[in-house]
Amino acid sequence: MPVNNISSICYFGVTQSAPNGLSEETKRKLLALGIDPSTVKSETEAQALIATVKQKVDKVTNESTSQSTCCSSECELISKAKQLAAKIGVPTSNNDSLKNLIDKISTKITALSGWTKEDSTLQGKVDNYKSELTSIENEYSQINTNQNSLLTAMNISANMNKIFLKLQ
Repeated sequence: MPVNNISSICYFGVTQSAPNGLSEETKRKLLALGIDPSTVKSETEAQALIATVKQKVDKVTNESTSQSTCCSSECELISKAKQLAAKIGVPTSNNDSLKNLIDKISTKITALSGWTKEDSTLQGKVDNYKSELTSIENEYSQINTNQNSLLTAMNISANMNKIFLKLQ
């Protein structure tokens, strides 16, 4: 009797359980958090440790994002703008961006310029405020230009890497 088609499919699966009883997913999570899985005794202990570490990471992340993120030059300009705002009586908050501060100060200086017609001694002060604001605006413009140049260079570098690695 001829055999025309014989097919055999074998499946061989091995599930390996670690001595400490951790699942593969838990091991991956522990390794991702930088924790050696062999130091954990049980799945429950591992899950508790993962939850604790994640809470700490979330807390640090929330604290860091609540702080103002700016480069040192921009932070310095924000400080200068707040000093100028204090001189002319413009209220500021910790969350004000540099662009927002510049707009507030510019509005106040424009209002003060209207009063110089009545008070000639105020004209010199307003001119000084304008020159300080212009200086801040010019430095801010230069920072933005530098940041844009850096981002452009990074994009070019990324595109070149894609080409060299034949990802495009």
